[in-house]
Amino acid sequence: VGVKKALVFYGGWPPKGVKTNWIMDEYRLADGGHSNPNSDVATPSLR
Repeated sequence: VGVKKALVFYGGWPPKGVKTNWIMDEYRLADGGHSNPNSDVATPSLR
């Protein structure tokens, strides 16, 4: 199962930042110890 995290963006500097209407959802797999580093899923790399 996975985990979803909502990231909310603010404009300005704390503590006077103003909340914007920008939201980014971050998705990741939950750590369950079932991941296989040798799976057939492509791993992106920078060259």
